[in-house]
Amino acid sequence: MPEKDFMKFIGKWLIGLLISAPSFSQAKEIRLAVGLALPPYYLSEQQSGLELEIIKESLAYKGHTLTPVFVPFARLIPSLASGFVDAAAPVNEGSGYLAGFYSNSHIRYKNIAVTLKSSNIEIANIADLAGLSIVAFQNATSYLEPHYGEVVQRNSRYSEKSRQDLQIRMLLSKRTDAIVLDEKIFKYFAINQGVNYEAEMALHPIFNSVDYKVIFSDAKLNQDFNAGLDHLKETGRYQAIIDSYLAPDNWFKKVNVTIN
Repeated sequence: MPEKDFMKFIGKWLIGLLISAPSFSQAKEIRLAVGLALPPYYLSEQQSGLELEIIKESLAYKGHTLTPVFVPFARLIPSLASGFVDAAAPVNEGSGYLAGFYSNSHIRYKNIAVTLKSSNIEIANIADLAGLSIVAFQNATSYLEPHYGEVVQRNSRYSEKSRQDLQIRMLLSKRTDAIVLDEKIFKYFAINQGVNYEAEMALHPIFNSVDYKVIFSDAKLNQDFNAGLDHLKETGRYQAIIDSYLAPDNWFKKVNVTIN
């Protein structure tokens, strides 16, 4: 190949390489508002967690670094709207906030209702919650099915808590008939409180699974995150992160719990 043609070939190859490679020229330190007390998704003391690691590595694909800011669940959107943070998670369009940019779904939560077996309460669908005293996670009426909000809106014995470990304690002490929360969060807190929930509690899978997202104040950051998330899934790293928290050698295995 003549030298002139060879140089053109090299030039085109380098341009193509630069276009396809992740760009770090505008890498940023991202402040992310995340909810308190959401193990195993977020572990505030360790500054880690299943979901937090997925977000961190997705942003790192384009060179961004992450600083988590732990706030009450109800403060996620206000923290973003005020400019205190650059992003917030876990959220979805059910929040009603329209000024940000919602990412592709990076995690799926599976909410359940839980009762004491000794109470003999039958819950086959959301309508069966009517008339019960209920303690749900904060902002549950915004994130669960609309019918759920319709059922509980006139219930004077309905409340929401930001600290989900307290939900289990209230159920055990019979201060509520039922609690509503994510299945993995429930199992984590039950196990760490020494509760044999399989013997004492009934789990009612009456809710649809919910896809959650990250919301960004900047469209470019949202695009970078989506690109990184796609990369994690394509390479198998996404599943590897999940397995690292839910693998047989972690706390689920130690107490002989099966994750569905």
